[in-house]
Amino acid sequence: KGSFTYRLSEPQNVNAIRIVQIGEVSNATVTAEYLDAEGAVEMGTLDQCLNEYNVDEGKTLLSVTVTWDGTAPSIAEIITMKAAPVVTRLYGGNRFATGFAAAEEYKKLLGVEQFEAVVVATGYSPADALSGSYLAVQNEAPILLADPNNVDTLVDYVKANLVKDGKVYILGGTGAVPADVEEKLADHTDDICRLKGNDRFGTNLEILAEAEIEGAAELLVATGWNYADSLSASAVNKPILLVEKVLTDGQKEVLEALGEGAKIYILGGDAAVSTDVEAELKAYGTVERVKGADRFGTSVEIAKKFFGEDVEAVTFAYGWNYPDGLCGGPVAAAAGAPVLLVHEGATDAAAEYAAGVEAGYIFGGSGAVADETVKAVLGENIKIIDAKYE
Repeated sequence: KGSFTYRLSEPQNVNAIRIVQIGEVSNATVTAEYLDAEGAVEMGTLDQCLNEYNVDEGKTLLSVTVTWDGTAPSIAEIITMKAAPVVTRLYGGNRFATGFAAAEEYKKLLGVEQFEAVVVATGYSPADALSGSYLAVQNEAPILLADPNNVDTLVDYVKANLVKDGKVYILGGTGAVPADVEEKLADHTDDICRLKGNDRFGTNLEILAEAEIEGAAELLVATGWNYADSLSASAVNKPILLVEKVLTDGQKEVLEALGEGAKIYILGGDAAVSTDVEAELKAYGTVERVKGADRFGTSVEIAKKFFGEDVEAVTFAYGWNYPDGLCGGPVAAAAGAPVLLVHEGATDAAAEYAAGVEAGYIFGGSGAVADETVKAVLGENIKIIDAKYE
């Protein structure tokens, strides 16, 4: 008669345990101790050489105890088996439908049936949508992309998924999001706010003003002429200032309104945000540049900086084009997951960072981010679930 207990050093995400018995079959009893559970739970007996027991769904296994009355078992090995990471692909037939797929998942993450607010931006240029990521996250609003050739599909989705008299933010002028959107939503809500400037930089300033960032302790700064770095930062939940070669008077006013001792993070290398702009920024707070060797490396460095190096989930966006990733920021933020830019053959940095990740999302179809690309990051055994918006 006797017993021994095997305690798991890393119990998270273990979904089964395998006990290899050699020699005479002992028929010893195997019981489990679960987190936040009273008493031991019987798993089975050691009635064969290879014995496998499933962990109760949704529970965390802390230890396994083997007890016997007669023959003592001879155990060769105890193996904990972790569930394969589950990654959900959010996509549709085009960039606009992918935006709806992301919005549907966002509702699930927020636990709501309808949104209190939505953000609408053009699907044909990245600047406005990425400028609006912080505004969207702060308002628990999805980012929806407008197709000037098919306004009705967008309007119908908003009416079905925005509470009556909810808030609609439209980013950019009528050249970006047609006036038809406002007109056709007027019978559902009159709380429609169009934020626009003379160009993408002016629109960015209007968005920051609406987000009321005066006194903010932190600010992101990225180039306004390329999407990669701001897309990588779209889940960070910090306001972002888009710049070009020098700071404008309007941008300086925003910087002057930051809180005392503000921290300013420049995203990308000096080819993206110049050293001249960096020097100007130092007059408004402590400046730190977050960069990697390329856009993929910078994406990982942004993830490390703002999400830490021990995350449970990540999201993936295509590194060489923007459409599918534009709507991903709010979803990623709600999941507590960074946005990683990937491309076939450009996965090493992401794979090193995401080792041990248990879940995630892919924004866009396999033509943008292939299954093989995600497997190169998370391993061959991952499970990819398609969540296509029809």
